[in-house]
Formats: sequence, structure tokens, C-alpha cells
Amino acid sequence: VNKFLEVDTEMRAKYGERHDMLAAEFTRMRDLALKLNARRVKRGSIDFDLPEPVISLNELGEMVSITRSERNIAHRLIEEFMLAANEAVATYFERCSTAALYRVHDKPEPSRVLQFEQIAGTFGYSLDIAGFAVKKFRMDASPARSKRRGEKPRREDRRKSDLIVEWPHGAEEISPRHYQRLAERIAGKPEERILSYLMLRSLKQAHYQEPNVGHFALAAPSYTHFTSPIRRYPDLIVHRVLRAILALADKPASVAEAMGHRGSDLAVPLAIQAGRAERPRHSQAKLKKRLAREGKKFDEALSGSGEGFQPIPRGELEAIGEESSESERRAQDAERELMEWKKARFMRDKLGEEFDALVTSVTKYGCFVELTEIFVEGLIPADWLADRALQFHEELHEWSRGAGSRGRKGNAGKSRYRIGDRLKVTLERIGDDLSKLSFTPVE
Repeated sequence: VNKFLEVDTEMRAKYGERHDMLAAEFTRMRDLALKLNARRVKRGSIDFDLPEPVISLNELGEMVSITRSERNIAHRLIEEFMLAANEAVATYFERCSTAALYRVHDKPEPSRVLQFEQIAGTFGYSLDIAGFAVKKFRMDASPARSKRRGEKPRREDRRKSDLIVEWPHGAEEISPRHYQRLAERIAGKPEERILSYLMLRSLKQAHYQEPNVGHFALAAPSYTHFTSPIRRYPDLIVHRVLRAILALADKPASVAEAMGHRGSDLAVPLAIQAGRAERPRHSQAKLKKRLAREGKKFDEALSGSGEGFQPIPRGELEAIGEESSESERRAQDAERELMEWKKARFMRDKLGEEFDALVTSVTKYGCFVELTEIFVEGLIPADWLADRALQFHEELHEWSRGAGSRGRKGNAGKSRYRIGDRLKVTLERIGDDLSKLSFTPVE
């Protein structure tokens, strides 16, 4: 697709006269994809452009490189068309009051939003949520013995009961547009990779369920997975539901009788659009009126039972959604473990080598780093940091030490490690199960 859009000389020679026709079609597809994307952006849809690892093999099947995936116009074109198809099917289910399986995404947890705001603030950024603030609550944890006896808590007990709890207030006002605006502000900046990753972590995971509650990240009121029934079970379920509706569309009289609309003429417009009936020879104005009138009748027939049309019972759909969501998590974990194993296997002959790296996360277990040239992650262990008299400060999201203090190694070295730091590291160790890579900074 990219070569056709770029009017590649080799492609023109290969396809001859067909080249210009195909190039024109691909150009139309590109223009439509850009318009669909612009519509999504206008409503607040979030678009994280996070790379994925790509493993290249030689003719012997041996790994030769691990690079970041590229996202070009061909990928965007397919993405936009798939998103549009998924949303169209979900919207149709809603219009028909049909019980179906939806792909939903809830609002983020306030505590996750607070954690992200604290880290983003160290880079000088914020989601700028109106009314968002941190309220402090004093928890009364005085001993129950004193309360039962009616005694006044002693001074040492009062000190123990001074438990201050921070909780975000106003996070209910958050919308996907807050994330979208911040993503636009950091685009092209050195910290884009870090903050995009942290924004993604602050969001909840999407899942399958019935009923529909919308998709937060896509800013879509209705969304489902429809485009891949050969590899995803939820898509197959969606196809079955849609097929049941289309089957009813072929038999309007039986629909009317089943739904208590005897004698109604339910010539469904969907059947006309799908080619099951010849398009009537009317003017465009008359045709639009007829489609609107007959579509309304069909909707009334589908929702006539009060519970809506249920090709698959709601209880069964809920069970399918829960199991599909759990299976998806297991598959993602398995894929992640396999990728980590492949990365470790690729790096096993590079022990002792130095690499440029970026600190992507800081936890009590140490600092996670991502190599610049090779798309591989690893950990600077907490033990190594503690040996240099560094301490983990959770509220600052960093490992640091006081001025002038020296570690047991006798070398002060770097006094602080934070998210976004760039440094040189040495591959020190690979786990026995080829799963974990341990790095140490070059001092």
C-alpha cells in the first residue's frame, strides 16, 4: 500500500496499466481513513502510538535483531476501517435493542489518575482536570480498649492514630479528551515514550460484557469486536447475533407474528442494502422516507418484548464475556512471557557489553530500563542500588541518597535515578530460566 501511495517506479513497472487504477483506489482509501481519524480525534478519542517488538530471523530461523515496529499509513488505514466497522455494528445492536457482546472500557480509577499526575508533574505536565485535587483525611485509629472504657487516648496513642490518608477528588470529571490533549502536547518530545506508557498504565483494561457502557479510550458510546471471527471468539459471537438479525430481516412476516405485530409490513431496509431484495424504483426522497418508516417498524418489532431481541440469552452472553476477558488476559501474559524469553535468548551472548538505556519505571524492586538500540527491557536490581546507599522514595518515584553519603562500595557515583534518565548500562546477568535481564549502570 505504501509503495502504491508513493508511486513507486518498481510497482508501476510490475503492475503496468493496473498501477494507476490501484494507486487511485489506495489514495481514496487513505483520504477516507484520514477523515475517519479526524472525526475520532474531534470527539476526543485517544491514540497512543506505542511501538511493539519485532523479531527478525535469518534464513536459518535464527534471531538477528529486535527492533521497534513501525506504524505507517497502511497500518492506520486498516485500523480506521476496522474501528469504523466495529463501531457501526455495535451502534446497530443498540438501535435494535439487541442483547449482544460489547467491548467496553471504563473510566480510570482515581488513585491511578493521582499516581500519574504525580509522575507527570516531575516532567512539568498535567492532565489539567478541572476540580481535581488531593484531599487529606485523618483516620481515627485510637485503640479500641480506650474507647470501650471511655478513657481519653494517651499521647502516644494519639500519635499512632494520626494516620493521614490522601485521596483524589474530582477525578469523576475526567474524559478521554484530557488524555488526548496531553498526548498532543508531548508528541515529538524526549519524554513522549515515558509519559505515553504511564498514561496507558493509568487506564483500565478493556473487556467484554453485556450490557454496553461505552468505550472510554475511543470516546465511543458503542463499540464491539466484529472484524476477526476466525481468531477471536467474541467476534464469532457478534457475527452470530448479527446473523440472527439478518435472518429475521429475510422473514418480516414471521417477525411481525412472533413479536405481536400481525399484519405489519416489515420490509427491512437492511435486507435491501444487503442485496437480498431488489432496490425499489422510487425517487431518492421517497426511498429515504420508506427506509426510515420501515426501519422504525423493524426496531419496534425487535424491542417489542420489553427485554429486547435476544438471539443469545443475556445470561449466556455475560458468561461468555467474562470467560473471553479472562482468556484474553492469559493469552497476553503467555505472549509477554514468550517475548521476554526470546529477548533473553537473543541477549545471552552479549553479557558484559555496554548499551545506551532509558529508565522507564522506578519501583521498590529497582529501576527498569529500556535499551535504545535494541528493543529490550531489563532491571537494575534494588540490591545494587542499596549497595550505593540509595533508598527508594515512593512519593518521589526515585532512588536517591542524601548529599555526601557514600555507599559500601566506596564510590558515591550517581546520586539519583528517576524515570526518564538516560544512562549507559552493562548487561550483568541473565536469569537461569532465560526470563530476566539484569543491568548495572556504568559508573
